[in-house]
Amino acid sequence: DSQSSKLIDKKRPTDPAQVFDLAACCWVMPAGAQWERVRRERDRLMSATDWRVTRAMEIGQALAPEWVAYRQALRDVPLQPDPFAIDWPAAPADESTEAPTEAQH
Repeated sequence: DSQSSKLIDKKRPTDPAQVFDLAACCWVMPAGAQWERVRRERDRLMSATDWRVTRAMEIGQALAPEWVAYRQALRDVPLQPDPFAIDWPAAPADESTEAPTEAQH
């Protein structure tokens, strides 16, 4: 079914989640498996910014609006219609997305 999977032009599967589509004679990635990957990446990106929320709460300040917008855009990623064509939001460019180390405090 062309709406539920994406064709992969390979003789062997490149991913354990792929299944062979007999009608198309090729390996395909089921949409459900791709959505799982999308959610894992979204969760990873959210986790990478959790420290910003914690830091803002610790010092009694609101999280910067650009980070609020970015985190909301990440939450909205699964609402996109095609798991094979995700429009990932860009993290705000003004600061690193890495949490500071103890030495940087």
